[in-house]
This record gives sequence, structure tokens and C-alpha cells, in this order.
Amino acid sequence: MTSRGALRSDARGAVSLELAVALLPVLALGAWVWHALELRAGELVVRCAAGAAARAAVVVLADDPAYYAGEAVGRFAGARKAQIELAAARVLASSAQLRSPRVELGTSAPGGALTARVSARFESWPAEARTLTASASAPLQGARYAY
Repeated sequence: MTSRGALRSDARGAVSLELAVALLPVLALGAWVWHALELRAGELVVRCAAGAAARAAVVVLADDPAYYAGEAVGRFAGARKAQIELAAARVLASSAQLRSPRVELGTSAPGGALTARVSARFESWPAEARTLTASASAPLQGARYAY
């Protein structure tokens, strides 16, 4: 049997305890940095998706209705809307944390600029989900003739 004094002077577990105390803050900092980088990457992906949606919209909205099941030129609906949303979704697919994308279009006068706004939920553990939003504009340069 060991005496109480002998146990107090025993330092064999001190290194393990010191390692745990020193390692936990470093791991917490690493997790925080990782999350911040994922969030910034998500913001960049959403910004690229908005640019892709704007570029797709200026092409698709002015294209021949025969390619979009007769949907009228300039309407953000039906097959035209599906193609524009597909352009944004393909960019958003590069990040596993982005869910539920939404694409909205705003236009100015004909020959002006078209603005695409893309939003998506960013889900990353352990933080709660947030919505990331970005906008991009492109000039409308559609055809001036009837198809």
C-alpha cells in the first residue's frame, strides 16, 4: 500500500493532463478557423452562382421560344426559368454545405442591365445555418427581331 504523501509526489499523470489542457484551445481555434474558411468559400461560390445565373439569363431570356416549349421571349418562367436555375445550381453544387438555392431576376428597361440574385442556405456544423445571398448584373443584349 502506498502512503498519501507518496501519491502527492507522484507526477506520472501530469504530462497527460497538461497535454489535454494545452491541446483543447488549439483544437477549438482550429475548428473556428476551419468554419470561417468554409463560410468564406460558400460566399464565393454563391457570388459565382449569381454571375452564372445573370449570364445565363441574358442568353436564355432572349432566345428562340422554340427551344423553351413556346415560352414567350423575356419571361422568367417555365423552361427558361429552369435553365437559368440550372446554371446557378451547377455552380452551387461545388459546395456540399449549400442547400435550397433560389434565383430571382430583376430587369431595367430593354437594353439596360439584368440583375440576378441568388440565395442559398449554408449549413455547417456546429454553427447554425444561415442564408448567403449575392447579386450580379449583366447587360441585356437580346435580339430586336421576332422569331
